[in-house]
Amino acid sequence: MEPSIHSGDLVIIQRFSKMIKNVDKGDVIIAKSPEEHNKFIMKRVKAVDGQMVRRGLNYQVVPRGSVWLEGDNHTNSTDSWDFGPVPKGLIHGRVVCRIWPISHFSMKI
Repeated sequence: MEPSIHSGDLVIIQRFSKMIKNVDKGDVIIAKSPEEHNKFIMKRVKAVDGQMVRRGLNYQVVPRGSVWLEGDNHTNSTDSWDFGPVPKGLIHGRVVCRIWPISHFSMKI
């Protein structure tokens, strides 16, 4: 699957408050990298706390207060299968639309 957002695309982010971080399965979010704290990642939420994720024979239940993030390009993505569930405290916001390139303008990411 091709990535939904490419390097160089401009997006609008809905920032979250420190207390309220409501994310849903399918949202594309911006979060601090759980591996490199000086970097940010943009990934899709594949599961929220209490839900199960599975790949082949491997499965995991997402712990309370965490989300499971995966890249849209599964064959070339570093995501929760590599670094595990991501605490909601690392999430900075949700991508609400792509505005550039204009030919790829989209309210649905």
